[in-house]
Amino acid sequence: MQDIADRAGLNKQLIAYHFGGEEGLWNELSRLWVHQEETFNQPDTPLDKVLVR
Repeated sequence: MQDIADRAGLNKQLIAYHFGGEEGLWNELSRLWVHQEETFNQPDTPLDKVLVR
């Protein structure tokens, strides 16, 4: 968490407060990844195109 806070230029406690701790941060990142993946990983898209995207 400290590395993430440092790279974001934020206080570690602020991240913990906003996301409810490490697990909350992980859950939000996972949710965002799934949402983002839906935009480029379509069933009819060839694998090489998915990897580039």
